[in-house]
Amino acid sequence: PAQRRAAAELLAAEAALVEARAAFRPKVALQAGLASPMEESESTDASAGLRISYTFGDGGRRRASLQAAEDRVTALEAGLAEVRATAGEEMRGALARLETIDRAMPLIARKIALSRSEAETARSQIVTGQSNLRQLVDAEIERYRAEDQKIRMQAARLVLHLAIMSCAVEMSPAIGVGSAGATEAQ
Repeated sequence: PAQRRAAAELLAAEAALVEARAAFRPKVALQAGLASPMEESESTDASAGLRISYTFGDGGRRRASLQAAEDRVTALEAGLAEVRATAGEEMRGALARLETIDRAMPLIARKIALSRSEAETARSQIVTGQSNLRQLVDAEIERYRAEDQKIRMQAARLVLHLAIMSCAVEMSPAIGVGSAGATEAQ
C-alpha cells in the first residue's frame, strides 16, 4: 500500500508538471458558427475563426509554478525510491530470519528427541531407584518447553512466509514481475 500510494502521488505530480510546462506554450482555439435564417428572406451565415493567445508576462507565476512542480516530482521520486528500499530491506530481513529459523529447526528436533529420551530413561530408572520423580518431572518439562519452542518457531516461520509473499507482491511491479498487461501499462 505504501508503494502504491507513493506511485499514485508521483503520477499526480507528473501530471501537474506537464500542466505547468504547458502554461509556457501558446493557446490555440478554433471557433466555428452557423446562423440559420428565421425568415426566408434572410441568408444563412457561416463563420470560422482561429484565436491564438500567449501570455508574455505574468510576474513569474508560471516559472514559480513550474519550479514547484519539478521540485515536487523530484521529492516524490526520492520518496518512492525510499519506500522501495525499505520494502527491500524488510524482505531481506524476513528472509534472514526465515533462514535462521530453518537452521534452528533441526536443533530443536534433536532437543525434543533428547529430552524425550531423558524422560524415558528417568521413567525406567524410577523403578530401580536410580532416578526420582523430580528428575522425571524436570525431563518432561524440558520436553514440553522444547516442543513449545518448536511450535512457536513454526508459527513464526508461517508469519514470515506471509510477510515475504506480501512484500513480493508489493514489489513485483518495481522488479518487473506480474501479468503482461501490468508490465505493458507501466
